[in-house]
Amino acid sequence: EVPINKDTVNNAFPLQHILDEHENSCRINMSLPNDLLIPGDNSYINKVAVSLKYLSDSENVLSTKLSDDGDLIITTAKGKAILMKLPESVDDIKEEEPIINTNTYHNHKGGVLDVDINPHRRLFLTGGMDRKICLVPLSYQDEKPLQEWVVHKKYVVRVKWAPSGKSFISGSYDNSINFFREDETEINQYHNIKTLNVGGNVEGICFLKNEDTAVISIRNDHRLHMFNCDNDPYQTRCINMNAIGDDFVSFTAMDICVSPDSKFLTVATDTSRIILYDIETGQQLLNFYGATNDSFSQPRHCWHPNGCYLYGTSQDNCICVWEISTQQIVSKLKAHSNVVRHISISDKSKILVSGGYDATVILWKRL
Repeated sequence: EVPINKDTVNNAFPLQHILDEHENSCRINMSLPNDLLIPGDNSYINKVAVSLKYLSDSENVLSTKLSDDGDLIITTAKGKAILMKLPESVDDIKEEEPIINTNTYHNHKGGVLDVDINPHRRLFLTGGMDRKICLVPLSYQDEKPLQEWVVHKKYVVRVKWAPSGKSFISGSYDNSINFFREDETEINQYHNIKTLNVGGNVEGICFLKNEDTAVISIRNDHRLHMFNCDNDPYQTRCINMNAIGDDFVSFTAMDICVSPDSKFLTVATDTSRIILYDIETGQQLLNFYGATNDSFSQPRHCWHPNGCYLYGTSQDNCICVWEISTQQIVSKLKAHSNVVRHISISDKSKILVSGGYDATVILWKRL
């Protein structure tokens, strides 16, 4: 009898790979960590607070970031980063009355694909289609970038601060990531300390909570790559995203998020599912279905601050809300008239921000 090589079977028959993963997931579900079994308390966001159609100047919205201090930044397809200060209550915002406290930055030529706010300083980062990274003061006065870098050969699709605020990472479709570290003698100055070729387009970057460990996903790679981002960044480990531990690539992890309790990672894929992993063991624990995202999509997702719900974009112009404990969709947020390109949430205010290809920014709240 000739022994069967399961990897060969899976590469020849993708359906068999899916069935094997499903079988393994069924076994896992019988012994889930208690943290994933806590029922939701119905506190998920479910209503439009205000729709800001004027904010993006009729330009498609590519990324959003809302800080716990109420600073909202959106970026557009024509090179703008628009900053606005939200009032303490979003109910005070009127759709027909533009917010006075705003500032518009014109630092890029072409779409601004990502934005992130420093967790400790009044600084933010942008990365764009012009291959440029900008470090900018977060200010409601006219301000020029403190620093600019052109260290990538193609689009900069990700810029992400470490929790310490002392370092950040950029990722690009030139198959590279760049590590930046603060200057030890000059405040608000950063240096590019390392460039690594990762062998494919960078799609997702996130940091673990309260530590400068980055998690990176790469197109056509079955692994998540974890890096220590100190003065000499290096890869510490990989997580095999396949439940059965083989090297078959059946999806790309387009977006990565860490849970509020820092125990789990979720990845939004280009195959209409979000997958949840245990950070410590790397084990695939849960799958969330119901969104529509194919190989041409750019899905984004985020956790509710209480850790009981997930929000994820779908190509049918809505945002799906899943309850973690049941993996069921409990709501679909429908207000956009075109694809939702990005979402972000504030842990403090529990306000969800979405922006998309209908040139509209929407703030969502709990009814």
